[in-house]
Amino acid sequence: MSRVSRVLAFCFAMLLCTWVQLAAAVKAVDAPAPFRVYQVDADAEHIGVFLNDRHGQRLGSFNRLRQHVADSGGRLEFATNGGIYQQGGAPLGLLVVEGRQVHRLNRRTKAHGNFYLQPNGVFLIGEHGPRIITTEDYPPADTKWVKQATQSGPLLVINGKRNGQLPVGASLVRNGVGVRGSSVFFVVADAGVTFHEFADFFVRVLHCTDALYLDGNISGAWYAGRAGVGSVSGSTFGPMIGVTSAVEE
Repeated sequence: MSRVSRVLAFCFAMLLCTWVQLAAAVKAVDAPAPFRVYQVDADAEHIGVFLNDRHGQRLGSFNRLRQHVADSGGRLEFATNGGIYQQGGAPLGLLVVEGRQVHRLNRRTKAHGNFYLQPNGVFLIGEHGPRIITTEDYPPADTKWVKQATQSGPLLVINGKRNGQLPVGASLVRNGVGVRGSSVFFVVADAGVTFHEFADFFVRVLHCTDALYLDGNISGAWYAGRAGVGSVSGSTFGPMIGVTSAVEE
């Protein structure tokens, strides 16, 4: 092999290693239809919660989130809508972005809508990794250890079992998040499933200890995986959850 060939082979190998490292930030897990599953190691990757751009304007879409992350010198690896929100895009409950509380915890229990189905809860990234806890268990003060958080409802899985208070519900497109140790599973059902079917998937297939419902009907995900751009929803969102990585120069 000539010197030029060896250099080209080395460069190609380095580029391939870099591509594999980037693609490995989020793993698309094989799953039966209608489920799409994306697995992230929260100990190794940065999972963030997003709402507004640096000018205070709501991001609202995966494309705008991609640009927002790029403007900050990063790369968006994955994104999904991140919780139920009010008209205008404001979160209905707690939102913590990079350690800063953007919206306070909503402890209301008796009201209409999926968010208020009990128990509801919080998906968070803290000093000791990812957790999903009930709203009741969320500490009233001293939450500096919480780096990212979004509140939604209802909880789908609690301590490895389907939430016993879940209604069967209608068959709808849905998305949710589950945890198992340091692994975080983001799931989108592209066709209608009931609450029970959705929760059972987290328990029986993914073996999650806890899982939280994020939303329905508008649910979608964007994935910068091996096949390039993945599914892009045309919906307008409030909070979003994204997996980001630094761009090496």
